[in-house]
Amino acid sequence: MVGKKLLKQIEKDFSIFKSKVLGILLFGSLARGDATERSDIDVCLVVGNREVKEVFDILLESNLTSKYDVKIFETLPLKLKGEILENNIEIWAKDEFELSYYLHKYRKIWEDQKLALRKLGLKIFE
Repeated sequence: MVGKKLLKQIEKDFSIFKSKVLGILLFGSLARGDATERSDIDVCLVVGNREVKEVFDILLESNLTSKYDVKIFETLPLKLKGEILENNIEIWAKDEFELSYYLHKYRKIWEDQKLALRKLGLKIFE
């Protein structure tokens, strides 16, 4: 279980992105509930239809990558997007409905991909 204190700290640390992204998600072992003391803190920035390069530049200028493993959703391969969609904790959203609507198309693509591979007898995404 992820503590509220950690979630608030992440939200505070990533507040510089609030005008630039649709949402900020926690993912990985902390979101799945199987973190160990050696686990890192995985944070995903969902940029949406905004400028990914601008967010990336801000990220590079910040010192956040020394404390967090930060990913930009739109730049990730489908498998990692799927893992984030299946196991995440929403830290912040500009508008929860807009974020959910935006991520819906990726959920659909991810589910279709898994189904197609299952039909072929492949279980590489499970």
